[in-house]
Amino acid sequence: MGITIDDVAKQMEALELKFKKRDEEHLVFAMRMKRYRDPDGDDGLGLVIRLSENGGYFELFAPQAFKAVGPHVDAFLKACAMMQWRTKLIQFEYDASDGEIRPIIEFPIEDGTLTQKQLSRCIGGICQLVDDYYEPLKRALGEGVVEFPERGQEMGRMVSDAMQEMVAGLLPEARDALMRWLTEGAAATGAAGASAPAAPGPASGEPPSTPPTEL
Repeated sequence: MGITIDDVAKQMEALELKFKKRDEEHLVFAMRMKRYRDPDGDDGLGLVIRLSENGGYFELFAPQAFKAVGPHVDAFLKACAMMQWRTKLIQFEYDASDGEIRPIIEFPIEDGTLTQKQLSRCIGGICQLVDDYYEPLKRALGEGVVEFPERGQEMGRMVSDAMQEMVAGLLPEARDALMRWLTEGAAATGAAGASAPAAPGPASGEPPSTPPTEL
């Protein structure tokens, strides 16, 4: 049986997201981003939810998210493929006729349903990944350089961003108390580390591998 576009609309309302119902198969909406900029320089990521196969197949995609034109298209496509390898959920579709690149998350519903938690993860996942990987993708398209940050650097930036958002929402008194606690904890850790022997690293000298980024 699958689901209907009205079922998805109810989940969007529960998530308190603004959207427009275009027809019986499509919902459209936009999310404001931190780093990502569309080909026109705007900070919004336009998104489309599409149901097909009588509600048995779900797609969430960002049309025209990137425009792959110029001398470094091959480098950009390589970066997209590497990003898919490093992460979960997201794929990229490429229209060679006009250079459109659209990130997409898709999966079969069949006789099941789409929960609010699933929809939230899909929307959050596509936005987070496009935002987190925007700079490497932009550099690949603009300079032909395909280079991604180390896993530890990625995780450190994600934790830092989350901490900044959390701290920004605190009252001044609570924010000051948290910063004191973090400063004291860092000082104590540094003192302990100075007296402890260094742990041996991998024989190759390379950092250990880590699993794909969790969303």
